[in-house]
Amino acid sequence: VKLILTMQVAVGLPIESAVMLVAAIPVMVGALILLRLCRSSTQFKKHHEAFVADDNWASFVTMCSYASPVILTYKQGWNFVGLFQDCHQRYNSAAYNASVYSADTLWILR
Repeated sequence: VKLILTMQVAVGLPIESAVMLVAAIPVMVGALILLRLCRSSTQFKKHHEAFVADDNWASFVTMCSYASPVILTYKQGWNFVGLFQDCHQRYNSAAYNASVYSADTLWILR
């Protein structure tokens, strides 16, 4: 849709401007493909790490929920609080890194 609108605008412009506008489209597509090739594998890795950290954190919470009577019986609540904080910190760090990398990619595209 945007390409069609761009072409409609180009028809009403002087010939030099129209040629420049039409020539810019392949250049932008080429830049997009180059950026995608350079950054996509790292972006995929960072998002994959965030998903794995999220799964680990959610599994840990579920496990602690089911095992809470045992944890409390053996007075190990303080230990699991520390483990929970570590696990949650790993998730927050991985999710933040993936988010920042994606935001940087979008900034480069703009």
